[in-house]
Amino acid sequence: AATDADLIAAVAAGYDLGRRVLEASGGYDAHNNAGWHSTGTCGVFAACIAAVRLRRLSAEVGAQALGIALSFASGTWAFLQDGAMTKRLHPGHAAAAGLLASELAVQGLTGPSQVFTAPWGGFLPTYAPGTADPAALATGLGQGWRIHRSSIKPYASCRGTHAAVEAVLALRGGEPAERIEVAVTPTVARMCGGSSAATLLDAQMSLPYAVAVAWLHGAADLPCFAPEIRGSDAVRDWMQRVDVRRDAAITSNVSARVTLHRADGTRHTRTIDSPLGSWDRPLPDAAVAAKYRSLAAPVLGLAQATALQDAVWALGTGISPHHLAALCGRATEMTA
Repeated sequence: AATDADLIAAVAAGYDLGRRVLEASGGYDAHNNAGWHSTGTCGVFAACIAAVRLRRLSAEVGAQALGIALSFASGTWAFLQDGAMTKRLHPGHAAAAGLLASELAVQGLTGPSQVFTAPWGGFLPTYAPGTADPAALATGLGQGWRIHRSSIKPYASCRGTHAAVEAVLALRGGEPAERIEVAVTPTVARMCGGSSAATLLDAQMSLPYAVAVAWLHGAADLPCFAPEIRGSDAVRDWMQRVDVRRDAAITSNVSARVTLHRADGTRHTRTIDSPLGSWDRPLPDAAVAAKYRSLAAPVLGLAQATALQDAVWALGTGISPHHLAALCGRATEMTA
């Protein structure tokens, strides 16, 4: 049976390969601007290698599993046009497909050996023509673990909005404002520049919405994306006052420069290069736990959510992965 040490190693391996595939595709901008949603396209390899490691499969079987996973790599940004729900499908599909690939390999199904580099149909030539960097798959392998480059989102909106939200929260107070100008990369402007809040996804992918609720409510957590707030006149009015601008001088997709235009004609600017939750500005453990409980407790019940939290914090002391899996299931009698 898998141990908690196996689980920790599997998670680390999954993060590592998933990010490496994205880097080998030319990076976030190149891959996503081509229309691919990297959560789905790269995430399936992450889930696959995690399953391979957790199940302690051989290198030979693991190689076949990755070849099979290639056939499941999918997901595009088309959902952004109308706030469709398929964005939610991509992480779940990647996880399920990665696990399925490992099981099919165990059962003897074979996959292509040149998963990433086959000239016709390999992942990089097909999904990243002209931008691929195959060497990135192995650069610093076993040393520069990519899990250390991951982020946790303190707000309930796209990560590309977080620097602007943080800046707005810092600038609130004082004299009334007339409008807010937000400068971001061209990629973020394209991805999050929309002013629709018709659906939850629309609002979560909208810089004007995230900035508006942060300014009006002093927060951008999940309750701020409820239908009654999305449909409020105050939020709609403020969304029209948020001016999203492309700025080539801003080179990071997590950075933003926010300028608050006050009614008295004064301006106040705040630049956030690395928003809270970034790898170099990590959330404190208490903040991570609080966000987790806010999302898990309504689904699992507070008692079960707390038990799962305690079990995760205890990883490395002999906690069984099966115990964790059981706690992730539907609410039990613990919540009664």
